[in-house]
Amino acid sequence: MKLPSPNILKNRKRTAAITLTAMIAMIFFAVSIFIFSNKIDDKSITQPKESYSIPDTLRIGVLNSPTTYFIYRTTPMGYDYELVNAMADSLNIKVKLSPVTNFPDLLSMLKNGEIDMIASPVPVTAEFREVVEFCGPTEQTTQVLVQKKNPDMAKDVTDLVGRHITVEQESKFDYRLQNLNSELGGGIAVERIRKDTLVSEDMIRMVSDRDIEMTVVDSDIAALNIPDYPDLDASLSISLEQNSQWAVKKGNSEMGRLIDQWIEAHPDLRKQLRDKYFHSNRHPEGLYISSEDLDEIFAAVYDGKGNISSYDHLFKSAAQGTSFDWQLLAAVAYVESRFKTDLVSWAGARGIMQVMPGTARAMGFSPERMNEPQQCIAAGTKILVTLDEALSKKIPDRNQRLDFILAAYNAGLGHISDAIALAEKYGMNAKKWSGGVEQAAIMKSRPEYYRDPVVKNGYFRAKETVDFVRQVKSTYSNFRKGGANT
Repeated sequence: MKLPSPNILKNRKRTAAITLTAMIAMIFFAVSIFIFSNKIDDKSITQPKESYSIPDTLRIGVLNSPTTYFIYRTTPMGYDYELVNAMADSLNIKVKLSPVTNFPDLLSMLKNGEIDMIASPVPVTAEFREVVEFCGPTEQTTQVLVQKKNPDMAKDVTDLVGRHITVEQESKFDYRLQNLNSELGGGIAVERIRKDTLVSEDMIRMVSDRDIEMTVVDSDIAALNIPDYPDLDASLSISLEQNSQWAVKKGNSEMGRLIDQWIEAHPDLRKQLRDKYFHSNRHPEGLYISSEDLDEIFAAVYDGKGNISSYDHLFKSAAQGTSFDWQLLAAVAYVESRFKTDLVSWAGARGIMQVMPGTARAMGFSPERMNEPQQCIAAGTKILVTLDEALSKKIPDRNQRLDFILAAYNAGLGHISDAIALAEKYGMNAKKWSGGVEQAAIMKSRPEYYRDPVVKNGYFRAKETVDFVRQVKSTYSNFRKGGANT
């Protein structure tokens, strides 16, 4: 085989070197053109964008409302509140919570960079898409009809012709019924009422009590309350669906994607929380005392020998050294749990006196031991004594103060202090429960009142507390009249 001459090899190397140099030059030129053109076209040069990242501390804004965030027996609760805190714990992110009482403030705080996200339902509309990035769970709400379950109940909006539907005057439900009536050509008898203390929960109860035939409420409020009324139906929607989601600041898609991924990966937790807040009965069968039951308590409880329960000796021991009769402690326990020591409420209250875990710890007791009657009765008694001391200056009359103590035991001192402040502001008797602060407490269920500047603890589902005070006092009276052993 003949090898090429040295001159030929030398020429080939020179040619290869020239070719390589040319290729490098062309590549360099192409890259330069690409970078230069991108610099010219890159809008970020003239319109710089904010740089976002997932913070170590997540600043969360929540709306104080019946479903999103509220204080129950001194404990923060709510569907969105629990869900976003579970997410933060899972991602090892600290939370700084900012509860507010009106939606415009939430949007303003997000826009101004005071919070990183809104963990409350934001309506998915074109208007809000201009200012926020939607993320998180999608919730759908409609306006629904609340009616008694019976063979003649309305199954379609056309069945509403000839029916009487009661709603608050000039509310969104009133306006929707006006439009629906027009669409159907008339025939719906819309009855409008106005009361300062009227809320959707009251309207639902009025249907159950047959005070009114039907009413209309938001579907999330219906889901929250209907489990307490097995005689009612709220399956008929009379409006279009409205989608809502959480939101982050416009442009912060990185955080939005992280939130979406986490929500999608935890469907079981969402179902668990929805069941807790929207599908659980807050008055399990056998615990709720209706007004018809109160006069029959004596016969139902006493064993004929003057004994209220098998825990009488614990009530008597706990009452020693306090200003409370042991029968009062027994009445609280009966209304709270029917003397069931292993009862755990939908909210997590435990034991015979239904003590919340956080309150147990604050009183120096272990939440895990609240299923022990002695421990739970001791904890409940200490709560009553503490509330008595806290209220003694504002409510000096001992007989009047007992109502306030019982109300605070059920709702927490913060809500009752708010109700006192509202009563003072609106000229009610702030040192009397019945006919005074009781009414102010009910007012705190309405946005215009729980958003009042004097209110510090937001929304309050007061009807439950009003019922509790009445039931404990009636039970206590029956226990004392019954001649229970002292």
